[in-house]
Parts: sequence; C-alpha cells; structure tokens
Amino acid sequence: MRYAAHQRFIEPARPTKEPWRLIAGLLLLMVLFLALNWGLDAVIALLGGRELSTALTRLTQDQSGPGFALASLFRLGFLGVACILTVRTLHRRGGRSLFGDTKRALGQGGRVLVALALLYAAIAVLPPWGSDLQPEPNLPFGLWLSLLPLSLVAIIVQSGAEELVFRGYLQQQLAARFASPLIWAALPTALFAALHYAPALAGENAGLVALWAAAFGIAAADLTARAGTLGPAIAFHAFNNATALLLLGVAGNFDGLALYVLPVEMTDTAAIPALMLVDLCILFVGWLAARLAIRA
Repeated sequence: MRYAAHQRFIEPARPTKEPWRLIAGLLLLMVLFLALNWGLDAVIALLGGRELSTALTRLTQDQSGPGFALASLFRLGFLGVACILTVRTLHRRGGRSLFGDTKRALGQGGRVLVALALLYAAIAVLPPWGSDLQPEPNLPFGLWLSLLPLSLVAIIVQSGAEELVFRGYLQQQLAARFASPLIWAALPTALFAALHYAPALAGENAGLVALWAAAFGIAAADLTARAGTLGPAIAFHAFNNATALLLLGVAGNFDGLALYVLPVEMTDTAAIPALMLVDLCILFVGWLAARLAIRA
C-alpha cells in the first residue's frame, strides 16, 4: 500500500503521541461538543427570549422537516470546533494540521468531487436496477431549490467535522504511535460504525447500517492515507451524504431535505438489505473513482 504521503500527514501528531493524551482528548472533545451545544441554546434563550426559543423549537421539532435536518447538521459542526480546541489544548498544535496541506487538500477534494459526479451521472443513465420501489416526491421542488445552498453548506460542515475527528485527529494520533493500519484505520472505523448502530431506528437492519459505515470508514481512511490530506475524505463523505440526504432519501429517516424518498421503512428486513447491498457496491466503485482522482 502506497502510504508515503501519510507520513507527512501524521508528522504534526508525533511530538504528542502519548496514549493518555488521546484518551484525555476524546473525553475533552465530547465535553466541549456538549458544552458548545448547550451554550448555543443558552445564547438563543438569553438574546432571543422565549419567543425566539419557542419559534426555533417549533421549526426543529418536526423530525421530517427541513428545520430539524438543517439544525442537526449544523450542530454537528461543533464536533469540528471541539476537535480543533482539543488539539490546541492537549497536543499544542494548530487546527490546520488536522487537514494536511490546505492547497493540496482543496485540489484533491475538488478532483474527487468531479470524479464522483461523473460516476453518479453514469450510474443514473444505466438501466433500472429491477427494484419494485419507486421514488416518491418529498419536498416541493421550489422549496428544495431555495434550501439547496444552505443544505450543501450544512452537509459540508457536518462531513468536515466528522472527518476532522475520525480521519484527522484519531487517525493522526494513532498512526503517530502505531504503524499498522489495523490500528490507525480500524479503530476509528470501529468507533464510527458503532455510532451508526441504531436498533431503535433500523431494527434488525442496524447491523447492516453499521457495516456500511465501517466500509465507508475504511475507504475514507485509505483515501486520507494515500492523499496525505483530509480533502478527499471530506469530499467523499460530503458527496455521499448529499446524494442520500438531498436527492434520494428513505421515507421517515432524516428525510427533511430530500427531493425524493423511497417509500420504505428502515426496519424493513426485505427491502433495506437489498438497498444496502446496492449502496455498498456504489460505495466501492466510488472509492475506486476517488483513488484514481487523487492519483491524477
């Protein structure tokens, strides 16, 4: 495996690679993430008063509405803020070191986005997969289009924040200490998959969802190690989320921003496994396309 660029990526983590710092860092990161969210609520209540708080609650309490989806995505951005504060506090390095070389990251990320767009365009014109499930309209097109710029920003914020934590902070700190990908790629991926395990939402399909998340985590870790920056992983993450959250979602499953939805429940043990298999195949081909893009 050609991971020479990975050595440059993890270099900033070497001076503070002690395991205790990583453990303390994860705890601090979680505390900061919760504190930032609580702080936002407090500021809204203090400056906006009861009227604003009530209006925002009404806007975001409908879990199938755009307000809930946008608020949830933007609040996950606090993960990135907490991660940057953590590395500055415990590891005495700047937040930019989590990304790798900025110019290189932007260029690589842009190439990955183009490659994935071309791939998905090709998939879209292929013959139907043979599924009986037909997409149904969700958001009115005018509303969807008006929300699209904000929705894209929200997805970039969410995807970037998660990649900062899993493929930035965790992968850098573990790789600075351990040479084996079985540690620096597998451990963050295991945590990433565990956080996507939701039996209350997916029922018996929860394991399949976690498996998909694990496959994604390994792919993102590989792209990061090959590129030596977070650019490709963020682009890969954001593009996958954009297609799933903005274009074609699953009805009742965080579908507030989707233009179309598939009329199926996440607990459906017949339809969801088949859909997950297709998603895994597309994920694999997308990973190959991203690898080719960063080699260009």
